[in-house]
Amino acid sequence: MSDKTTFLHRLEAILIWVLPYGLRPLPYELRVKAGGWIIGPILRILPATRKRISDNLDLIYPAISKSEKRKFMRRICKNIGAGFIEVFFNAEFHKNSNRFHLADTALDQISKANRLGRPIILVSGHFGQWEAPRAVMRAAGMESGAIYKKSHNPIFERHFVKSVAAGGEPLFQTGPAGVRGMIKHLKSGGVFAILLDQVDLRGEILAFFGKPALTGLTAAELALKFNALLVPCYGVFRENRVDIDVVFEPAIPHSDAKTMTQALNDSLTARVKANPEQWYWLHRRWKIPD
Repeated sequence: MSDKTTFLHRLEAILIWVLPYGLRPLPYELRVKAGGWIIGPILRILPATRKRISDNLDLIYPAISKSEKRKFMRRICKNIGAGFIEVFFNAEFHKNSNRFHLADTALDQISKANRLGRPIILVSGHFGQWEAPRAVMRAAGMESGAIYKKSHNPIFERHFVKSVAAGGEPLFQTGPAGVRGMIKHLKSGGVFAILLDQVDLRGEILAFFGKPALTGLTAAELALKFNALLVPCYGVFRENRVDIDVVFEPAIPHSDAKTMTQALNDSLTARVKANPEQWYWLHRRWKIPD
């Protein structure tokens, strides 16, 4: 992918920046709400995004009525819009630690592993506020790096990298170079976070929501190779979409990469079933090439 900036990149960046920068004078929480109010309806009327969400809902909830589907789609799109603003202002999000709620013993297993120098891999999905676990880890003195997919737009890429880095470093791009960086980080007893809910064309077909889904095994393979703790974790919005319950589930027992990754898929499935409107239904999660 070329890093050369083109006119189309600049035009796209302007379109991406217009709303967030227009909302900057507002308090953070109001900015996020406005993102949901403004972007949500746009997503619902754009044919491509509407169809992708609709197709996913039909696959997972085939018996859903038309009226339920409309309400569901409205909530989903509103959350996606609000989430975009949160990602854009991620550095500011990480300063709002008063929003986070977690059990007193939530970090016990992770803290013990960290004291012993054991590497830790945090696994979540595009669900709720996925940056919240990293924020909690950083506040506890256990900064977590992250792996991310490079943006096709080099202008937005620069902002996106800074945004992700606000939650912790080092950062690794998806791909061979990123994996090498993760390996070096894990060997030193480091912590990194990965989102596992996008299709991985090099992955294995496992079940997600009971449907076949290509899923990458890298997180489990690295956990096995370097004896890392493999921890499902989530930031679940409460009803007011301000307070966040940060959950660190017990680490996945080591067995084999497929079994461990299926356990991660099952964990995320359970979370999405409990709060389906908080998942990012725009992904082509169940795409399997012929």
